[in-house]
Amino acid sequence: MNYWLFKSEPFKFSFEMLKAKGKAGTQWDG
Repeated sequence: MNYWLFKSEPFKFSFEMLKAKGKAGTQWDG
């Protein structure tokens, strides 16, 4: 199953920033 993630403030943490974190990813406090 595929999902899309839409952000209301992508300038705070962009997809490029997430890719730069690598497989470790990052914490999400949603």
